[in-house]
Amino acid sequence: MKKIQKRFLGYSGLALLTAVTIYAAFLPNPNVSAASSMTDIITVRVIGHAPSAEVVTPASGETTVYSNWPININYEYTKTLDVTLEYKDRNGDIQTKLLRSGPVEGGETGSLSFDFSPLGEEFGFGDYTLRLSGIGVDDVALPGDSVSFKYVPVLADVTQDADSGKTFVNLDYDPYSEEGPGKVASLEINVYDENGQLVEALSPIIVNAPNKKVEIPFSAHDIESGKYRIDVIAYGIEQDELYDPYITSTEYEPNDVAVPNTGSLFSALNASKTDFLITGAGIFIIIGISSFIYVLKRSKQGTKRRR
Repeated sequence: MKKIQKRFLGYSGLALLTAVTIYAAFLPNPNVSAASSMTDIITVRVIGHAPSAEVVTPASGETTVYSNWPININYEYTKTLDVTLEYKDRNGDIQTKLLRSGPVEGGETGSLSFDFSPLGEEFGFGDYTLRLSGIGVDDVALPGDSVSFKYVPVLADVTQDADSGKTFVNLDYDPYSEEGPGKVASLEINVYDENGQLVEALSPIIVNAPNKKVEIPFSAHDIESGKYRIDVIAYGIEQDELYDPYITSTEYEPNDVAVPNTGSLFSALNASKTDFLITGAGIFIIIGISSFIYVLKRSKQGTKRRR
């Protein structure tokens, strides 16, 4: 009887221990429970990238002659954004205009665009700086961004044709139009030597819009080789000087080739340097062969006489 009671108590204890173990396994972890309850009170925001705003176009240091180009700005995780345009004229006077200010619209990440045409019309040619400032979603001031660019009436570069030796000024400007934003009606080109003296034989050269390529007749005036400064001044329809001269330079080298390398063999007598070399080589070969045949014949005749 006692053995049966002991067995019963042993099985009962084992069953109780198993039940307690199973119950404990399904109980929630105290730490997890605490963390779960905390999520109802605290919301944590994770930002993948730092709040920022940047000018996409124009690029810093860029120079343009056209007013119809866009200003593009991108921003991320931003609450408020201020866009300021700073203008400096040819006299160094500075004006500032706030293009936009306050909360961003349509979310915390996006883009903004501005048309430069009315701004260029309002201020004119000169130096511009675009500045960004604001507050990120973390309530910290944005790092900000600034880009400086130039709006000028004319750009120019000088090239010398390798064959003809002619020197050309290639011009880029927005020609005057009653319907459009173009302001340049004519240009004046002046040439200066290395000592800063005006080369009067070449100056001034007047260019009327919309011509964008003009020759500087160095060779026609027998100008010496050397470095020359080229000043290009743009004028409006009222012959008013639009801005400071655009300054570039060139190193002129006279073309010493008497016959340009443009002709084909005996084509309208426009023979090239290569043509002359080929012709000379051909004549040399013909004379050489003729001389060899002549010597060979004389040698045979001498042999016959001796016989």
